[in-house]
Amino acid sequence: MDEKTILIATNDEPFGEYLYHQLSDPGWTISRASVLSDLLRKVREGDVDVLLLDSNNIEGIPCYDLIALLKKSNSRLPIIALSEDSSLETSKRVRHEGIFFLAMKPVDPEEIRTAVGDALKMIRQQEQRRNRKMAKIIELRPAAEFDLSPVKEICKEHEGARGDLLIVLQKIQSIFGYVPKPTIEIVSQSLGVSTSEIFGVLTFYNRFHLSPRGKHTVRICRGTACHFKGASSIIDSAKSHLALKPGKETTNDNLFSMEEVACLGACGIAPVMTVDEETFGHLTPALAMEAIARYQAAEEVAAAEAVQEKKAA
Repeated sequence: MDEKTILIATNDEPFGEYLYHQLSDPGWTISRASVLSDLLRKVREGDVDVLLLDSNNIEGIPCYDLIALLKKSNSRLPIIALSEDSSLETSKRVRHEGIFFLAMKPVDPEEIRTAVGDALKMIRQQEQRRNRKMAKIIELRPAAEFDLSPVKEICKEHEGARGDLLIVLQKIQSIFGYVPKPTIEIVSQSLGVSTSEIFGVLTFYNRFHLSPRGKHTVRICRGTACHFKGASSIIDSAKSHLALKPGKETTNDNLFSMEEVACLGACGIAPVMTVDEETFGHLTPALAMEAIARYQAAEEVAAAEAVQEKKAA
């Protein structure tokens, strides 16, 4: 696997040194930038896979004022913002700017490593979607049919380390695409964490899933702006269109998973929906269904082509 480059942008030398050592990983190359020209060059030339952007100034320019320029240079670059300001205004700003994750200073080492890992996982998923016509479908299987040996190996590495729970769950999800319920008891016994605590973590963090995920993820905003502009009718229509019964998030063919989210950071074009990385604004139920139907049609074409290729082989 190719090494991924993590760029730390800060003019705070001790803080940059701290992050450098915290992010040391065999599969990651850690780079640093404290000069504006160096930061922009690395982003523009695609030498960066994930950017950690400090909230301080670089050459007198507030780093967050550079976000639009950085995104323009590399629109797919995940940016993890680091800030001491936990105000609602800062949170709204970074969401509107398309920030991948906002970490509060002083930075928790485990949290920042997990955030970087999530960003790299997102990149891998994007690459996989571009490189294959049909996703590998992970079926929901009985516990007896799961190969739990990799899970046991992971838990053995972290045995008794309650503080490693997030890391362990992240590793398990990277194997199955979600955290299967049969693995929870193994984690509980190995780490000494109750199953109720594990379920609490899994349901609190939206990065975790308890059921198989579809190839495409539909996210519909139910935030204040979207709510007042008809988000509820869009959500109802999408569930009906995808034949999702109450409590069910993924379609029977495992092509679509649907999520209701608190904010997509695009209140100016409310109501808003995303399908994977594509954003749709100023929606009506009809327009939302049209967007989803376009993805469904593409999948039908890809499936038909796969059948033809198999016949021709």
